[in-house]
This record gives sequence, C-alpha cells and structure tokens, in this order.
Amino acid sequence: MSLIASSIPGRLRLRDRALRDDARLDALGVAVGRWRGVTDVEINLRAGSLLIHYDVARLTPAACETRAVAATAKLLGSNARESVKKRTKLGADETVAQLDHPGGTPRVRVNRWAKRAMLTSLAISLLLAGAGSKRWHWLTGVVFLHALAAHLWVHRRHILR
Repeated sequence: MSLIASSIPGRLRLRDRALRDDARLDALGVAVGRWRGVTDVEINLRAGSLLIHYDVARLTPAACETRAVAATAKLLGSNARESVKKRTKLGADETVAQLDHPGGTPRVRVNRWAKRAMLTSLAISLLLAGAGSKRWHWLTGVVFLHALAAHLWVHRRHILR
C-alpha cells in the first residue's frame, strides 16, 4: 500500500494500515500540526489516514511530501522505514505521486481510457440517434458498454463492498 494516497498543492493525504493505531496516528497528527505552513490536520483512525492542509506559499508540495514521509517512517520504526524509502525514491523533477508509473498505474491508465471512451461514445451515440442513424448509434452504444465494463472491472473491489 502506498503511503501517499493523494497529493495536490495545499492538501496531502497519508494512508497506511500501520496508522490505524490511535496513538501512532495522534502522535503523527500532533507532530505534523506543528510544522510551519500547516494550517489544519484531519485524522481518520478507521482508514488509517491523515489529511494535511498547508499553505503552498510557505511549504512546497514536494517539501511537504518529503517531510510527511520522513515523519511517518520515523514514527513507524525501522521496518516500515525501509519500505517507505523504497516507495519514495524521488528524482530531481519528480513528485511522490509520479513514483513508479509516470502516467499512473496500469489500473489508472485503463480507467482513464475507459472514462474518455464512455464520454466520447455517449456524445457520438446521442448525435447519431438524433440524426436517425440506427446502425451507427447501436455501434457506439456497444463501444460505450465495453468501456463501462472496463471501468467497472477497475473498480470491482469498491463496488462489491
């Protein structure tokens, strides 16, 4: 499981199973809350998640990600520290979100393709239906259903919870 669940300028979410411990998560939240530039810290014990809101003018996204990963590794101990280091090998111009897969993971790329295909085929299908072309309307509907199947396959674990 990746430590950084999401990162956009001004907002960083850390999530790990090891953070489902109340004492660890509280300690990390208190430590991060003291950083210069951090405006708010939200804790979700059930998910093992820490949401950090910060001022981009005072703390850059890359610096916040690096500090958060280091603080979490320090808190979790030496075993977790090695796995965190492996997950966060940053190049000169990389961010943590771009680590192993520059265009996203294969699941993200498939889902991105599926969503674009669904939108495109739906728009074309509606135009063709309005123009009265039943055969091409049917064909674009089939393309839409295939893209929907790919999208649902990517999210199958979340749908069946």
